[in-house]
Parts: sequence; C-alpha cells; structure tokens
Amino acid sequence: MIDERKLEEPLPISWDQLRIVLGVVIAVALVIMVYIFNVGQKAAAEARLQSLYRSTATTEQRHELLSRSEATPTAALLWLQLAREYFEKNEYNKSLEAFESFIGRFPKHSLLPTAEYGRAVSLLYLGRTDEAQGAFVSIGYNQQAAAYAPLALIQAARIAIEKKNFSEARRLLRETQQLYSQSVAAFEAQSLLRDLPPEPNSPTASVSPTPPSPVQSLVPTASSPN
Repeated sequence: MIDERKLEEPLPISWDQLRIVLGVVIAVALVIMVYIFNVGQKAAAEARLQSLYRSTATTEQRHELLSRSEATPTAALLWLQLAREYFEKNEYNKSLEAFESFIGRFPKHSLLPTAEYGRAVSLLYLGRTDEAQGAFVSIGYNQQAAAYAPLALIQAARIAIEKKNFSEARRLLRETQQLYSQSVAAFEAQSLLRDLPPEPNSPTASVSPTPPSPVQSLVPTASSPN
C-alpha cells in the first residue's frame, strides 16, 4: 500500500532546478552527438579524397584535385606523394610547386621539414644552387629536431665545395659536427673535412672532394596510382 505521506514530501530539488539539470544533460548529449557526426563526416570526406586520388590517371588530374581540396591530414600526405611523383618523373619545376603548396597549406604540419628538404632538393636539381644552399642551411639551423637537418647542412657544404668556397664549406661541416655530434652526418662531415684542400699555412695535403650523392627518397613511401 502506497504511503500517501511520502508523496507529499518535497523533492530534494525544485522542479525549476530539475528542468535546468535536464536541459544541461540534453545539451551535452546533443553536443556529443554533433561531434560524433562531424567526426564521421570528416572520416568519410578523407576516405572519399583518397578514393578520388586513386581514380585519377595523371599527375595533372591529381594536382587539380588537391588544389580544390581542403587542408585535411589526408590532403597533406597526398600533396607530398604528388611532389614525389613529380620528382621521380624529373619534373622538378612541378615537384617544387607541389612542395611549396604543402608548405603554404600546412605550415605547422609535423612533416614540414620533409617538404622543406624536398623543396631544397628540387631547387638543386633545377640548377638554382644559391637558393638550394640557402634552403638547406635554413633547415639545418632552424629544424634541428628533424631527421633531415644534419643531411641538409652536409648538402649545403657540398654546394660550397662545388663552388670552391672551401672556407664556407669548412664552417658548415664544423657546425654539422657541433650541432649533430651523435649523427652519421658528423662522421661524413669529418671525412669531407679531410678531403678539403689545406687551409692557409696548413701543411695538410689536398684531396679532391667527394661529389654529392643524389637523394633517393624525399618522403615516406605511400601507395599511389599508376
């Protein structure tokens, strides 16, 4: 039997307070639902972009597709993939453009140093050695946490060697040893230093410098259409 006295007891909170609590709960639930919906929409958009990229037949079509795409994580990786495709086809002007598009669209991306290194290499292969050297030096000094940074300074030193600017080459190689003492580049710098002509008033015999080796891979390998 229901105790009617209990029905007359006041609620722990008033009806106005209860409506406020319920309103907050409903609002939070709606926010969560919208977030989940947006995440799903973004995931679908990313998958759709990948599918469209794979369906293209030429690099020109891929470039046009990415130019019209939003700056998403998938688009960032595809821009790097496109730049690599151009580079492997010896289309260095277009690889330079693609790397610069990545840099402009994704200035805070974790792969920015990779794009900057690719840009420098493209400049080098285009014969724009002064610009390439400046780009390599910038990476070596300003992106010290990047895997490419020690190699960038080595490449800058090699360009100085080709120009027969041996004093600049020595400076770059010694700074490579100082900044990246635990890297393989530090040992390469030591080898190149030994091969340089002797400094003024130095009895060390001169040895012909080692020519620069071509860069084999610019960006992480990713699947791409034929």
